[in-house]
Amino acid sequence: MNATIVNNRLGTEITLEEMEDILRKLRFTFERKDDDFVVHVPTRRGDITIFEDMLEEVARIYGYDNLPYTLPENASKPGGLTDEQAVVDGMHPGRCATLTLDNKQIGFLGQVHPNVAKEYDLKETYVFDIDMEYILQTTDREFTYEAVPKYPSILRDIAFVVDEKVLAGDIQSEIKSLGASLVKHVEAFDVYTGDNIKENEKSIAFNVHYQDPEKTLTDEEVDASFKKITETVNEKFGVYVRS
Repeated sequence: MNATIVNNRLGTEITLEEMEDILRKLRFTFERKDDDFVVHVPTRRGDITIFEDMLEEVARIYGYDNLPYTLPENASKPGGLTDEQAVVDGMHPGRCATLTLDNKQIGFLGQVHPNVAKEYDLKETYVFDIDMEYILQTTDREFTYEAVPKYPSILRDIAFVVDEKVLAGDIQSEIKSLGASLVKHVEAFDVYTGDNIKENEKSIAFNVHYQDPEKTLTDEEVDASFKKITETVNEKFGVYVRS
């Protein structure tokens, strides 16, 4: 962690001694050579894995209230922001980004600076602004919609015990294909290993949603489709249904 880069990113002038004190408050051990810090993150802080995580910790301990709203003239941009980003007033340094499309700036998003949030009695707040008119003018995508179904859906759950190498997505695709006309949605909602499951196996549970846009499905129709799905998946993947 380089102190100069930290200050440039945050728009601050934290001294080396202050930075050392911040690391001590975090209870992080470190070695320092000039303005470079080698920080040893304890295992209890598994949320810190990259430089930006350390940057956030330094900002938090230093005090969000002490971070500048905007930067002084000719100063480095916080968070590696571009000139366009730096003019977004009232935003949190290092937590602001511009949005671009075809090399054109179409908006921004980021966190409101804590000082501004405090003035308006707001909790931690994020905002964004996007030029939707430009997006709609430049996209060739044809928008479509599907009417709200008139008829009820039927939900069936099933769990297959499979070899640990079998992918849930492959079975999911097979279920969709087999039930094409009636199955509207398939979701893998649980993967289980443990008691009553062999060491090299796992149980994958799926929600299968049936629905016909033209009529109410009967139990017989769903049962026939469900039986076909179960038997075909069992045979193709060498699996069995978990009871």
